[in-house]
Amino acid sequence: MWFLPLMVFSYELWPTTADVLKDEVYAQLKPDDVRRLAPLKPVGTLKPVKPVAPPPGYTPERLQPVDIEGHEVCFYEGVSPDDVNQTTRAYMLILSHILSVKRATFIGRMFAFWIAPAIALYLVGWTIAWVRRGFRQVA
Repeated sequence: MWFLPLMVFSYELWPTTADVLKDEVYAQLKPDDVRRLAPLKPVGTLKPVKPVAPPPGYTPERLQPVDIEGHEVCFYEGVSPDDVNQTTRAYMLILSHILSVKRATFIGRMFAFWIAPAIALYLVGWTIAWVRRGFRQVA
């Protein structure tokens, strides 16, 4: 019985790419990849990413947005398509890694929420049986 409501909550709370902050991905990108991206606006949830000056030839005033699995990431204008592809691949790899870690953690928590009441109920029953044995009349 307890398993069905847990499955409904799990379906609703399952981590998606929208649950991964850009800050988390930026923090794990290589400096060369971060240099090609426009800086993030501070969110205040994670330690700030060091601002990196764009390389010469990049135009910081104009940005070209790219959608990476639901994350809109802005590249400086002047970044070559090969560099955009390399940074996009690195971003997607880090995003999928962070998402898989979040999902594994979520599965562990849901298992704990499922098993903890069963163990507690078992221990309560075992304790009651232990107390009853203590009050049993010796024949």
